[in-house]
Amino acid sequence: MWLDKNLDYKHDQELYKVEEFWASCAVTYQNGAGDCDDHAICAATLLAGDVEEGNIISLNYPQPSKKKGHAVLVYRIGQYWGIISNNTLEFSKPKYTSIHQAIVELNNAREPEEQYPRYFIYDYSTVDIAAGAGNLKPKMTKIGEYKLK
Repeated sequence: MWLDKNLDYKHDQELYKVEEFWASCAVTYQNGAGDCDDHAICAATLLAGDVEEGNIISLNYPQPSKKKGHAVLVYRIGQYWGIISNNTLEFSKPKYTSIHQAIVELNNAREPEEQYPRYFIYDYSTVDIAAGAGNLKPKMTKIGEYKLK
């Protein structure tokens, strides 16, 4: 995917000097780098006219935890959901009947000690993910929290 070839992976701490920052695609492109949530936001931006629905999924561990979280884009075309991730092993064309099924499959493909116990769904439809300013995460609508194990 174009994003994988053109964006370097860099942690938010290195780029923004904060623990968590969801950047717009324009900011990520300008930096030439970002982390998994920035990759998901750029993928959502690039696919904006081609998908019927999309959400950012944040997978994480309860706090406090030294393990890091992860984020992916889930998108729907027709009645099926697919996944775009900065981890190419997690990429999936639309084949899942629900977001939950897609995330369960993504999580089950990980080693047991690396599986996430929960995920959050974020709706970005009211946020300027292409060129918005500041941290976009608090501007998105958190739809819900779901358990994985």
